[in-house]
This record gives sequence, C-alpha cells and structure tokens, in this order.
Amino acid sequence: MDSSGERSFGQDPTEGILKFLAIAVTVVAVAVLLWPFLVNSGMIMKAHDILFQLVFTRQFSSAFLDGQFPIRYVDTYYPGTGVPQFNFYPPGFYYLYLIPKLFGLPNLAAFNFISSLLWLSSGFFMYLFSRKHFGVLGGLTSALLYVFAPYHILQYYVRASMAEFTAISLAPGIFWALNSYWEKQKGRYFFATTIIFGAFSLSHVLTTAIFGPVIVLFQIFLLLKYRSKKIFISSSVSLLFGFLISSFFVLPSIFETKYTQSQGTFTGAGSYHLHFVCPLQIFSNKWDYGPSLPGCEDQMSFQIGVVHWILLIICIGLLINFLIRKGKFEFVHWLLISSGIGLVISIFMMFDISSFVWEKLPYFGYFQFPWRYLTLIIFCTSVVGGGIFLFIKNSVQRLLTYLAIVILVIAFYSGYLHPAYYIPENIINYNNQNFLKGLEKDVGDHEIIHKSVPSGLYYKDVTKVLPKSFIVPASEVEASSGKATFYKTDLKANYKVYGINAQEDSLLRFYTNYFPGWQVYMDGQKTPFSFKNEYGFIDVSVPKGNHEVVLSFEDTPIRKAGNLISLFSFFTALFVAFFMEKKMRVKERDFTIA
Repeated sequence: MDSSGERSFGQDPTEGILKFLAIAVTVVAVAVLLWPFLVNSGMIMKAHDILFQLVFTRQFSSAFLDGQFPIRYVDTYYPGTGVPQFNFYPPGFYYLYLIPKLFGLPNLAAFNFISSLLWLSSGFFMYLFSRKHFGVLGGLTSALLYVFAPYHILQYYVRASMAEFTAISLAPGIFWALNSYWEKQKGRYFFATTIIFGAFSLSHVLTTAIFGPVIVLFQIFLLLKYRSKKIFISSSVSLLFGFLISSFFVLPSIFETKYTQSQGTFTGAGSYHLHFVCPLQIFSNKWDYGPSLPGCEDQMSFQIGVVHWILLIICIGLLINFLIRKGKFEFVHWLLISSGIGLVISIFMMFDISSFVWEKLPYFGYFQFPWRYLTLIIFCTSVVGGGIFLFIKNSVQRLLTYLAIVILVIAFYSGYLHPAYYIPENIINYNNQNFLKGLEKDVGDHEIIHKSVPSGLYYKDVTKVLPKSFIVPASEVEASSGKATFYKTDLKANYKVYGINAQEDSLLRFYTNYFPGWQVYMDGQKTPFSFKNEYGFIDVSVPKGNHEVVLSFEDTPIRKAGNLISLFSFFTALFVAFFMEKKMRVKERDFTIA
C-alpha cells in the first residue's frame, strides 16, 4: 500500500488476466446501466416530473437562444403564464443540457444524452475517489454500488427529479477533486474542486446543504492526514470560490423568495412531518412508481439496497476483526468509520424520532422530505462497500469477490432500470404542448398550463394564481379601454417589443405577469405602468398615435451583485489555480502524512 492508501494488483503472472476480467465485468455492468437508454432512444419515460422536464428544457434552451444569460425568466406557450422559473429553480442540469442541444441534438436525444453522461460521471468520480483509498477493485465496487443504488435509480426513473439527480452525480467528484488537490497540490485540481462544487451548488441547493457538513468533515479528515494548514486554507478557498460561482442563482433565490407565493409549498402535503420514513422501509426491496405519502403507505421505495446492506455488514465485521488482531486502526480505516457514522446520522434524520431536531434547526422545513437523506446514505454505503478490499489480500479472492458483487448488483437492481412505462415521442405535438395526448386522458391542453406553471412564483400579495377557468388570451396584448391595433416585432421571454397604433388614448393590458425586474419603455423612454389588477398583468397607458412599447425583464440589484460575484469568483479561481500554483504549494519538509 502506498502513501495514498491505494492498493494495486500484485505483480504475479496472473495480473494481466485479473485486470482483463475486472474490466470485462465492469463493461457488462455499464452496458446494463446504459441499455435502457439505447433501446428506448425514441421514447419518453413516464415519471413524476417528466412533464415539467420536457417543458423546462424547451423553455431553457429557447431563452438561451434568445440571448438571455443567465437564464431567469421563461415563457410557457400561452400568454399570461410566464414566470421567473430559473430565478428560483436550480438551473444546473439545464445548463448542462444546453451542451448537447447546441451541438444539434433534438430535445429528447439531448435530454437522454446528458442524463446518461451524468450517470456515468457519478460512477467515474466515485471510482477515482475510492480507488485512492481502497485500490482499483475497491474503487470499481464503490462506483458500481453508487450508480446502481436504488435511490439513485429512483431519482431518474421514478421521480425524474433532474436537479437532485445531477447533484447526486456530481457529489463524488467534489471528494475526488479535494483529495487529489491535497495529495498533489496541482492547480488543475484546485480549479476542478471549484468548478465541480460550483456545478453541484447550482444543481440542487438542498443536496448541497446535506453534503455541506460532510465536506467540512472530510476537509478535517484530510487536515489530520496531511497536517498542512496551508493546503487546508487553499482547498477551503477553492470550495468557497465554487459556491460563490453559484451566486448569480443562490443570492436571488434566497433574497427574492419574499416576493413569491411559495410559502405554502412547505406546509400541508409538502410538510416534512408527513414524510418521515418507517424503519422497515429502508430494508424492504418493494419497488413502485407512486408518490410519497403520509405514514408507511408510500408508493415509492426508500430502500438502501440489499447488496449495500450485505457489504456494509461484511465490512463492519472485517473492520472489527482487524481491530482485534492489530489493536489499532490505520488512517484509511477512519474513512470507513466516518462513513458509517454519516450513515447512522442520515438514517436517524429520516425517522420521526428525529422530529425534535427538525423542529429546532432553522430552515429545515425547506427539505420537505426527510428521505432526501438517502442521497448521503448511498454515498456512505458505497464508500464502505468498496472498503472491504482493504481486508482481502489474495488476488484470486479479490477478483472472485468483485465478480460476486457485480452479479449480485445486477441481479438485485437491474430490474429497477425502467420507468412505469414509455411513451412514444412521435405522438407528442410539441407545437401546441398537447403532451401525452391519448395516453393521459385527464391531461388536456388547459391542464398542462397549470401543471407546467409553478403558481408559487407569482408575485406575492398582488398576483392571483390563474384559475383553471381562466380563458387563455388570444394575443399577448389587448386594449382594456380606448382603441388600438398592435403587432409584435420581437417577442422573447424577457424582452418583448410591440408596435402600437392607438386611434385614441388607450389603456393596454400586456399579458405578462409582473415580477420585480420588469420595466416598460415607450418610444425609448422608461414609462410608468401598473400591475394592480387581479392577476398582476402589466397595464400601460398609451396616448394617441404610433408608438413602440418594450417590456424588458432586467436584473435587480441583488441579481447584479450575484452576477458580478459569480464572474469575479470564476476568473479569480482560474487565475489562482494556474498562475499562483507554485506559491500555494507546500514545501516537502513542511508536508507530513499521518
């Protein structure tokens, strides 16, 4: 074992064969994971939030192509339903989605491509991280357990929660990049830590909050191992830069929430009190595609996973046996112990016996679902599972153990790798958003408006949520009083230009919901307007004559501050990583490994 704790294959003549077999079975596992994407490439999975994802990805790419950046405000496909969706909803996945989309892939192909790439990346990052501590087979085992973890599968095929799915996929990358920076002190790892943690923070704020204490503890773990305050400070700065890069989203999402009607989201059916997990549920391998319900009658699985439990028990036994024989732990064993402690705390936080903690800690109500701690649980159990290879010395036994794990993982978890059913993409009319027509008979055009528009994002105390009886306007603008004709010269989500011919003084109603940031310009001059009507639409008084009226969604001071902080942090991290690498490096005589 070298100073990093990594174990390699032995130098005996069978090394080449062992490597080949390990690679072969790993390829089989990867093929099993990707097979549903390949054979169902023209199909849309039926999952909880898939309708939202189909709408959001189209809105996001459309806003980007319109020149909006960062993307905050999007239109749906009917007048009167635009909202500052990505001022509050984590945009990480959607920025990644733009990459294949801009290379010309169709909507569904781009969605599937980035989803499969994220899934593979989660395993790759977990492999890189665990390999440093448990060797090649340990790294492969941790990666296998992570990508096939039931909760990981559930986030995609059951919930279609792409924000959480993305965060889960990126989490191991943070630990790999941090570990690599401490070990090698290279600027590229400093920058990798910044970028991955920044993308992680943009993907799902709640997952970031769950992993935050664990990342801090891992930093302390590395400090105790390498005993360098200088690296501790510089690595912490890289994490800080990563979080600050997300400021363009995080700051408005925090300080402008007061303008929304989202408070009710975390009460009633969305209250965490109703979604604690029953103890038997973490052991049950029952699988379903329904919702989380109060009590123990949930229609979705909260299992940790049979194979994860088996390897956890085996690793605990091997760890105890090691302590009995040696009388002390090596430093790498504390990583397993820490993961075990994290596992126990996370399980505790999912049960209702922890309700007193939830009630005492501020803002915990925003988590909504205590079972979100499964995100941390699958990380900890995957790390512990790979740790069994610390205790297996014989090359043949190591290979046989790995083969057995691959077989068990595929046998127990591959059956979960599909949605409730698939919907052929070619039956969906994207032009009028008549999603799922013919298969979801309770979802017509009008219902989709209300299901795809988050009503909580309407302006608080002024804008009334559109009722189901609301008659969709035929046009973006109409004359409430007076007489005028109009035409659109440029119509984007955040920038709308209208040519107006007012035959007399008129009051025009623009079917754009007001939210802080909207400004109105008439003939190049900022113009007063009103939004004090039932649904918060923008009303503008227009004098007789020909005019050009522009509605522009602009950055508020907090949005501007977030933008500047993000830009400054990105370029500063880039400069520090590649132009100050030598100054940050610790001299060998000052660098001690415990």
